[in-house]
Formats: sequence, structure tokens, C-alpha cells
Amino acid sequence: MNKWYLILFLIAFTGCANKPEIIEPKVDKPTTKTPPPIFGKDTQPTNIPTDITLGVEPNTTAVSAPPEEKTIYFDYDMANIKISAQIILNKHADYLTKNPDVMVRLEGHADERGSTEYNLALGELRANATKEELINNGVSENQMETLSYGEERPIISGHGEESWQLNRRVELVYE
Repeated sequence: MNKWYLILFLIAFTGCANKPEIIEPKVDKPTTKTPPPIFGKDTQPTNIPTDITLGVEPNTTAVSAPPEEKTIYFDYDMANIKISAQIILNKHADYLTKNPDVMVRLEGHADERGSTEYNLALGELRANATKEELINNGVSENQMETLSYGEERPIISGHGEESWQLNRRVELVYE
């Protein structure tokens, strides 16, 4: 029986002797490592917010502030939404849908060409086109109101295309 203990001891001892020694590198200061993702591409849960900052509780009631760019521009005598304006309005739609208690006023403007009545109507068409674009992107109609100033509130005075193109606009004014 003693020789079985001796054989087991020799097997265990020789098995340990063949293992290489692991040398850990010395680190002077701690480092931060990002852990690997715990969810795969197809297993990502849908009910977890993706904009959580570690150590900060998520704000479930509202997004902090509306997008900075609050003006969209139109071509001469037109009220159709340009692609560049759609990009801006998509950001506003995202903000407004996440903040259902926030109201926005869509103020339509026109340049100085045309009669006062015509420019008021054109400003209204532009504000309404903007409203429809936001509704199509999920914003509640109850969150918006439209208003037309026509040519009465130019952003820049002047009688040339440089001035006119800046005055053909809708401004999103949050309340």
C-alpha cells in the first residue's frame, strides 16, 4: 500500500514540475479596461437604454435639451422640405417624441418679395409643411402650433439673394 502512495506522490510531483512559471507584469498605476459585451448581436435586450453613463442614473422623463439647429430654409416661392431640413427635423422629432410635454412653435417666414398677404400665406404653408414632416416622424400634433410672420421679421435686411435666402425659413421655438 505504501508504494501506491509513493507512485501517486511521484505522479503529482512530476506533473507540477513541468508547468512553466507565470510571471505577471508589474503595473505602476491602475488601468481601466472595458469589459467584453455580455450580449451578442442577436441577443441584445430591447428594454435597456443605450445612452446610460456608468455611475449616473438614467433620466427616464426627458432628454436634456432640444437640438441646437432650430432653423430650416426654403427655396424661392416654395414650401417643400429639403433633404437638409429633413435631417434637422428628424433630430427635433426624436427630441419631441422623447419629451411629450414639450411644446414647439413653428414660425414661418418669407422674403420681402410679394405682397404682404401672399408672404403671410407662404409663411403659413412653410410652417404647416414643417409640422407635417414632424408628424410623419412621430411627433404629436398637440405638441406644435404654427404661426406665420410672412416678411415682417426678416433675420437680415437687404434686397438681394443673400438676404432673401436667409429670410425664407421656419424657426422652431421651444416653450
